[in-house]
Amino acid sequence: MNRYSYLIFALSFFIVAAIIENGLLNRHPEKYLIRDFREKFHENERNLHEEINEMAQLAKGEFFDGNFAGKLDYGNRTLEEEGLGILVFQNDSLIFWSDRSIAFYNNLSDFPRKEGLIQLPNGFYMAEFVQSGDYLIYGFHLIKYNYQHENNYLKNSFYSDYQLPDEYELVLSKSSQLYPVYNLEDKYIFSIKPQGFYLCTKQQLYLPGVLFLLGLFFLLFYFNREFIISKAQFFIKISGLALVLFLVYWLHLMFHVPKVFSLLRFFSPSVFALSDWLPSLGDFFLLSLFFLFWLFHFGKYLDVDQLQKDSFLPRKVIGFLLLLFSSSTYLLIHFYIHKLVFNSTISFSLNRIIEISAQSIMAIFSVGLLLFAVFFLTIRIVGHFRNDFRFGYLVLICLFIVVILAGVQ
Repeated sequence: MNRYSYLIFALSFFIVAAIIENGLLNRHPEKYLIRDFREKFHENERNLHEEINEMAQLAKGEFFDGNFAGKLDYGNRTLEEEGLGILVFQNDSLIFWSDRSIAFYNNLSDFPRKEGLIQLPNGFYMAEFVQSGDYLIYGFHLIKYNYQHENNYLKNSFYSDYQLPDEYELVLSKSSQLYPVYNLEDKYIFSIKPQGFYLCTKQQLYLPGVLFLLGLFFLLFYFNREFIISKAQFFIKISGLALVLFLVYWLHLMFHVPKVFSLLRFFSPSVFALSDWLPSLGDFFLLSLFFLFWLFHFGKYLDVDQLQKDSFLPRKVIGFLLLLFSSSTYLLIHFYIHKLVFNSTISFSLNRIIEISAQSIMAIFSVGLLLFAVFFLTIRIVGHFRNDFRFGYLVLICLFIVVILAGVQ
């Protein structure tokens, strides 16, 4: 492919991502989410109906002795996984439960309602019951958790089958501004009120986010080809590349492009923020990527002989200046790594597995990009000048550089 092919690919990814982003943020995605919710709700309602009727048939059996636990295998079936729970009452007293997370009341009369949408202390449920002899079999389908207090483990989220944002609310009244939900018998049950800063799910936001990143990678490939083909002097090319990368980063920060990034936790200040120029972990990753990209081109395409001709400086002076520049990059990345560690809630303890998160992985990977960049530059510069300095002269240069950088630090 020629260099313009990479630019066309980059623009194509940006356009497609922008169209998807606009559809998710501005074209009422809640209509499609709630349509899918209704279909899945009816499917779960049928499953609940079949479950309680199956238990009712068991209870009617001639040889049934009332041992529901012995006849039914609920050991590995949880409310969180299947969304269904069963309670069995006899003479108004609870005698069996499939999951303790719904066994709040020992007596049937304590329930706020008998059927339809019921609010228990931990969430909203669709409830249905059937009488079978002396037993009343009460079935529950989890719709959304609703804890009074939330933490890292208790979240007010919808059952996993329902791809609805956690901010959406369940309302027991009809309104033209709400979305009604009916059961299989076309009876009104509840309404859904879309809420939140954006009305789509976070999972949907990742698709345009990934497309934007792919477009960015193709854009970097285009910059690489332009850099290689250019006949300008090295320092003009490397300065131009730095300017272009700065403009891309500045446009991203100034105009919040793409907007979908600001809605993802990676690009929010919730785990890391330093300043307007480094407001999130995602921006730290972009900065690390651009830094690696620039130093890679600096080290890979450095032509010392041509540099000597253009600058008229002795080769050893050029070597000293490049070693000083390479050494200063270590101070620079030390500053940013220090800021990342002390201005974030990210765990960097790799020996504590339970504390490692996606944010931890991104932060450690970003640090790896910075370290790789400065190591690569140092190795390339040393490779150019390894035959130009005697050992004693090199020791003096290194000590002098150390003193300068120590003073700067």
